[in-house]
Amino acid sequence: MSKTYSITRSDLLELIRNLKSCYGSKFKLMLVELNQGNGYTMGTGKLPVNATHALLRRIPRDYDNPGGIQRALKDSKVSNIEKIAKEDESKFSSPNAVVLSLVTGHDYVSLEKDHNNGDIFYFIINLEGFENVVAQAEVDSDGYLRDESIFPGTMIDGHHRTAGFYRATKHDMELPVTVYVDLPSKDMAKVFADINIYQEKPSTVHSLAMKALSGTLSSREEISHNIVTLLNQEEWSILYRRIKDIDGPKPKDYPKAYVTNSTIVKLIQNYVLKTLPGKLSAPRIAELLNDYFKAASEIYPIAWTDEKSHVLVKSMGFQIMLRIFDKVYTLVYNGTIPSKKDFESFFKDYMNPADELFVHDKTLGLDWNSNDYGGYSSGKGINDITAALQRHIIDIHHEMSK
Repeated sequence: MSKTYSITRSDLLELIRNLKSCYGSKFKLMLVELNQGNGYTMGTGKLPVNATHALLRRIPRDYDNPGGIQRALKDSKVSNIEKIAKEDESKFSSPNAVVLSLVTGHDYVSLEKDHNNGDIFYFIINLEGFENVVAQAEVDSDGYLRDESIFPGTMIDGHHRTAGFYRATKHDMELPVTVYVDLPSKDMAKVFADINIYQEKPSTVHSLAMKALSGTLSSREEISHNIVTLLNQEEWSILYRRIKDIDGPKPKDYPKAYVTNSTIVKLIQNYVLKTLPGKLSAPRIAELLNDYFKAASEIYPIAWTDEKSHVLVKSMGFQIMLRIFDKVYTLVYNGTIPSKKDFESFFKDYMNPADELFVHDKTLGLDWNSNDYGGYSSGKGINDITAALQRHIIDIHHEMSK
């Protein structure tokens, strides 16, 4: 198998020559010494992206390298980082430190203290010496180094980021680095585990809020977010304070949330905005959706108020109701924007609580009760319910058109 995480000797030599053209024959990494009481020699400094590629060995754990410590390199993740880095280049930053271990045992490296400041030391790489070692190194049939221990350092954490930035041609962008000197491989694994095992991704709720605050939502996302904000913050809305938009504990006087902001924003973006005339403003769409859900609450009063035993005001219910919105709107629209009364009439005629819904070989009542609908809460199940409900609407429409 090819070393998908590495680079060929010829590419590595090209990178080293590029560094020489920028920094001369010696690359001098200045580090501020860190004392964390663990006995390690540590420092913090900065490295340009191209140097992380030329000077650091990658050791992801995959089928090419089962003894590696990093996550297997995922091309999709690298591509996402590349995309983000290119989206708004004037404001993009990467504050998280790349973590690495440098090796002093090579003839072409040296470690020197600053004569004027005892907190500063330098890791110096003789680039010509490194180039000669690489040029003479043995390679496999694909051109990769057989022995990668000749690198002056090893990347412990940050290989997706550096690969994404390199693809985005941000070769000169400086990255903060945390450096260990001569860290044993077993301890490298522990450092990686300490950084990543308890790391938790931000929730979709928080991520959406941060994108909104930073102004990085797409135009359709922004419109959808504005609609959801109105529905959640205006007292006239039936969803007032019922959409979860903050992860922390809620004030005691707040009711239980029905659905997250990220879920409903995506649904409005994918199933509502595509259906409505482009000239409608976010406040008008919010009023329209409020009428839509108010009508549902009056046609299905038990399901709307008894969330413990029904799915209508759970994420599943909102996913189904908004996925059928285009069908409902198309049949209700008569030249003017539908009212709550129009939606009520539609639900009575096309989705009456007394009707039966046929989902494959099962028959469900249109009362949204959890006993029947709870078994369909997966993505596939929601798709099955939505498709069955759309067929039900079409069948009734054909009957009414006769």
